[in-house]
Amino acid sequence: MSFTTIRTINGKPFPQVPMEFSQDVFTVDRDSYDDLEGNLQRPSILGERDKFEFILPPLHSTELKAVLNELKKSSITLEYEDFWDSSIIRTGTFYHGDLTKSTLWIKSSTTLYDKFAFNLISYKIRKISY
Repeated sequence: MSFTTIRTINGKPFPQVPMEFSQDVFTVDRDSYDDLEGNLQRPSILGERDKFEFILPPLHSTELKAVLNELKKSSITLEYEDFWDSSIIRTGTFYHGDLTKSTLWIKSSTTLYDKFAFNLISYKIRKISY
C-alpha cells in the first residue's frame, strides 16, 4: 500500500510499509460553551490543526526501538498534502501524542509486539481558509 499523503518525515522519504493510517484536521477554538438551550456556542474559532494517526503491524523489539528513537525527538518535520486540497503541499512541525503498544509473544530474548499505535499532531494552528 502506498501513502502519498505524507511525502517526507524529517527530510527523508516516508517509509512505504503496511499500516493503518488516517489524516485528520480539527478545529481549535477558545471559550466554547453550551447555552441554556443546549446549543454549542463557539465565539472564538482560532483555526485548524493537522493530525496523523498510525497503527503499525506486528514489530520485533529491534524494529520498535528504531521507531521509538525517531519519536523521542522534540519535534518531527513532515511534508504532506493538505487535507482539503491534495495539490497543496504543506510543511509542518509535529509532536507525538499518545503511544500504545501491546505484546503478542515473548520467545528467548525476542519480543514481538502485536500493534504499535501513535499519532503526530501539528504544533501550529493554521488559519481556516475555506
